[in-house]
Amino acid sequence: VNGTLRAEGTEASPVVFTSFKDDSYGGDTNNDGTATVPAGADWSGVYLYATAGQSVMRYCVIRYGGYSEYNPNNGQWYGPRAGMYIEGSNPTIDHCSISKIAYYTTAETYGIKLKDASPTISNNSFSMVGSNQTAIYCEGSSGPSIMSNMLSGGGLGIRLLNTSSTTLEGNVFTGNGTGVRLENTSSATIDGNEFNGGGTGVFVWDSSGALITNNTFTANSSPISWYSSSAITVQNNTLTNCSTMGLYFSAAINKDMVLGLSIGMPFVFDSVTVNSGVTLTIEPGTVVKFKSTNSKLIVNGTLRAEGTEASPVVFTSFKDDSY
Repeated sequence: VNGTLRAEGTEASPVVFTSFKDDSYGGDTNNDGTATVPAGADWSGVYLYATAGQSVMRYCVIRYGGYSEYNPNNGQWYGPRAGMYIEGSNPTIDHCSISKIAYYTTAETYGIKLKDASPTISNNSFSMVGSNQTAIYCEGSSGPSIMSNMLSGGGLGIRLLNTSSTTLEGNVFTGNGTGVRLENTSSATIDGNEFNGGGTGVFVWDSSGALITNNTFTANSSPISWYSSSAITVQNNTLTNCSTMGLYFSAAINKDMVLGLSIGMPFVFDSVTVNSGVTLTIEPGTVVKFKSTNSKLIVNGTLRAEGTEASPVVFTSFKDDSY
């Protein structure tokens, strides 16, 4: 789409984009009975480019897309491998269902893939099945608003790569390998989401300014995993029956940092190093638990862990329920 697409169905009568072989909608269009069945990668996808910013997709069903050509001679894929691809435009995607997309063992595939795009993506449902599948992938100068979506299964619910000022609010993540993964991002807001089951809820890698607030984490292996020395804000989150009831932290700290009670949960250190010339300040009352026998805090700079008689700084085992 280089112009404008307006695919606006209703809850009772959605607009359906699917495979020629899909007899569930429109009947046996290829008139072969049960000789063929639909599968992911039966068709490529819906592609919205820079001049398609006024497009609206509402109450649409997208199934069995994601085909891309692979050249074994040079190892290159040609195409976005996505049910929907949005580049350089800001359309509205609302109340759509995306499922049964391509699954490749050697490449990641996507429900929606964004490049330099900032659409509004709201009230949609994504059903992923494979570890190489991501419901929503954002890269480049993308700053979308992603709100009130249902994202189930797959390796990743939402992956942000080199993005800034992305808002994730009110989404429900169920059974994902990782709910949200931030990589080299800045100023992402993750507020009021639900993370149910699966692996890590929010994974932060070399990203700054993330605001992780008012989320609920239930039965995740780790609610929040932080691999970065850049500051993030973690407040007012609720943890229930997670394998790690704390904020997992592993990093080489290369700038001054303060760790304190405001996160509302213990820190769980794996391997943390304070580099030379850097100060790590740990505030009174903060609890630091060490994950395993190989976990350690190495200080080559300065550590200021100054508690009080009433509120000591605690360094202890991951298994210590006293703190």
